[in-house]
Amino acid sequence: MNASLSPLKHLLLLAITILHLAVLPSCYKVKKQVDDKSIPSIMLRNDALGSAIEVESVLNAYQGYTSRLDADANDVEAALGIAELFMHEARVTGEHGYYFPAAAAILEDLLKRSDLDKGQEFMALYLHAGVLSSQHRFVESLTQAEKAISINPYNAAVRGITVDAFVELGHLDKAVQACDKMMAIRPDLKSYSRVSYLRELHGDTQGAIEAMKLAASAGAPGSESEAWCRTQLASLLAAEGQMEEAEYQLSLALEQRTDYPFALGQLADLRLMQDRTAEAEQLLNKAISIIPEIGFAEQLLAIYQRDGREEEAQKMTEEVLAMFEDDRVHGHIIDWDLAQFHAAYTADLDAALEASEKALAQRPEHSEIRAFVQSMKAQQAQLADR
Repeated sequence: MNASLSPLKHLLLLAITILHLAVLPSCYKVKKQVDDKSIPSIMLRNDALGSAIEVESVLNAYQGYTSRLDADANDVEAALGIAELFMHEARVTGEHGYYFPAAAAILEDLLKRSDLDKGQEFMALYLHAGVLSSQHRFVESLTQAEKAISINPYNAAVRGITVDAFVELGHLDKAVQACDKMMAIRPDLKSYSRVSYLRELHGDTQGAIEAMKLAASAGAPGSESEAWCRTQLASLLAAEGQMEEAEYQLSLALEQRTDYPFALGQLADLRLMQDRTAEAEQLLNKAISIIPEIGFAEQLLAIYQRDGREEEAQKMTEEVLAMFEDDRVHGHIIDWDLAQFHAAYTADLDAALEASEKALAQRPEHSEIRAFVQSMKAQQAQLADR
């Protein structure tokens, strides 16, 4: 148990866990049926991933939706609810390979039906676009999001998915236009955070900081989304040399969500900037013990390589590649991330070029990927001439 929890919260979380285990004996055991399709069990969270009350709320929601589906396998609202719950848990827990395919399967089944009303169809398309975006399937994500917009052009959140897709497909001008529409509809955490990212991409770091401050202030206190915004804000502040303010923002995130793993990872970056490598390594080990995030593993690998710890570096390299493969098996398009990993950590130019060429085929208008492919080819040519 998390030592920061009060005795009352300890007991509450223990009671919830016991109840959960009694009802769901295995994380992977099939339990419910919808149209003859199995719905996986919900997984127990690491203690650091939210309060006991939050955990209870998630479990109650899951039980409520699955009870409704037991009573009526064609309950569209319950199916949409459980898909959205799975997407939320994927974000919070990092268990993308477990939750996103489960959500996608539910949503794809719903979208095959002819009896959805327009509101239900919109929600299924919007959620499906979100799953596809999380899996880096940006062309498909954009298609589904635009179908959703044709049903309801006044929803800001689905506009956000188009912003993300346009950025990742290399259409920054379209991304800005989509973000302007999103802001006009609803200036909230999701909108401000995308404004921040676009400003960062255009080199306006100070503008990105101001927008991310607005995003953080728009979040519900103690929510995962607010903590995420404060973590991103800290990264931007650190890039501008505002280390004291960056650390303050991380302290707020960690005060509201004890051991929030992304804040731990960003704090590790700050410690590395301060030449406090041992502390950074401890923070990263804690973060990666909470969620299986490739970024934390890459940060550790960088420390091992820098310090000449070859055996640990080799082991971590193998672990990262296994994590990439697990993502690929579960529907995540990994080629661009994999290419950058090989270029940064393995010096395997062949693997980096192969992966980046696949990524360019998927995103032919992405200027950074195109430049990367050209760079890999140039490096190979130089090696061949030696």
